Amino acid sequence: MAIDNAQYEKVVETYDSVLGTAARRCDTLNMFHAIGSVQDKYVLDLSTGTGYFARALSKKGAKHVVGVDVSEGMLDVARRLVESEPAVPEGVLAYEVADVFKPLNLVGCSEASRDVITGAWCLNYAGDQAMMDQAFQNIAKYLKPGGRFVGVIPNVGSAELEDDEIYFDFSIRRIEAVEGGNLCRLTMHAKEQPVSFNAYILEHSIFEKGAKSAGLVNITLANPTLVPEFVGNEDEAYWNGYLARPLFTVMTATKPDSN
Repeated sequence: MAIDNAQYEKVVETYDSVLGTAARRCDTLNMFHAIGSVQDKYVLDLSTGTGYFARALSKKGAKHVVGVDVSEGMLDVARRLVESEPAVPEGVLAYEVADVFKPLNLVGCSEASRDVITGAWCLNYAGDQAMMDQAFQNIAKYLKPGGRFVGVIPNVGSAELEDDEIYFDFSIRRIEAVEGGNLCRLTMHAKEQPVSFNAYILEHSIFEKGAKSAGLVNITLANPTLVPEFVGNEDEAYWNGYLARPLFTVMTATKPDSN
């Protein structure tokens, strides 16, 4: 079951506010840690949205970054943000409209050309195994041999929340049961205003099966271990509570070397 892509156009102007929420601050830190150095590397950022990770990886020394998203509105904002941010090296970053859950034929990068493919909160838009398999086929297609995928996916802790229970600035409302999980209305309770969209919370076995179906190896699913700098009344106990019941998992997988 596909998500209505028109939903993204409705949250374009407020989307970046979610980056300040507790859960997103934590997942961003842990994802960058898992990615490691991108110095002189070629990167593809899937579901780039307004381009936060694409810009950040460009500034961290990547040789070339392509950000892909299904939403024209999101990419319009992403391009404007590049123009207003001089720290992004000229000529390093490009954006392209495409749907990761359909066969990709990108203009901005060739097959087997990417050292790293990233996908923060990307694969949670797959509604079934077939969509997940297609996404990983695309990932395998564009990774170099030995290249890595690093993504953020929902943790089983997300599925344990009660409807509308606000947990570290995040809440869900179940819409419909699907095989292996639920279609949910996710809300990030940003200070400016809540940002909501529909996505799937599925069993991790569906993600692993998708990666294996595309021939990827060394698949890891890791809970967060790092916490961001404290803000407001946050303290060690606050974040220890989150690490004991996190909302996200960092997933990595590797395309086998051709040797």
